[in-house]
Amino acid sequence: MPRGLIVRDRDSGRVKLDTTTNVGTMLGMVDTGGAGSAQTGQIYNALLAEGTPFYFVINGPIQFARENVYPTFWFEGYYLKWSYPSPQNQYDYQRPPCRLLYGIT
Repeated sequence: MPRGLIVRDRDSGRVKLDTTTNVGTMLGMVDTGGAGSAQTGQIYNALLAEGTPFYFVINGPIQFARENVYPTFWFEGYYLKWSYPSPQNQYDYQRPPCRLLYGIT
C-alpha cells in the first residue's frame, strides 16, 4: 500500500495533490567532511529499497581555487555512500563540509 497524502477537492472529489506518485519522500540528512573527517562514509536506511533514491546538496563550500574537493555520492542497496577524492597535495587534506538531504520517489 502506498504511503503519502492525497488531497481532494471537497466538491468534485478530484485529486489536487497526491504525494504517493508526484512528490518524493524525504528520509534523512547527512553531514560529511570537516576537520578530521574520513575520506569515505556511508549510512544505512532500509527505506531506500522502497523507491527510487535521490539526494541533493543543500549547502557546501564554494571553492573556486581548487578542483576535485567535493565528495561523490551514490546509492548501493540500502546504503547512501560518499567518497572524497584522494589528496593531491598538503593543501587538500581538509575535506570541505557538505550537507545533503536524501529520499525516495
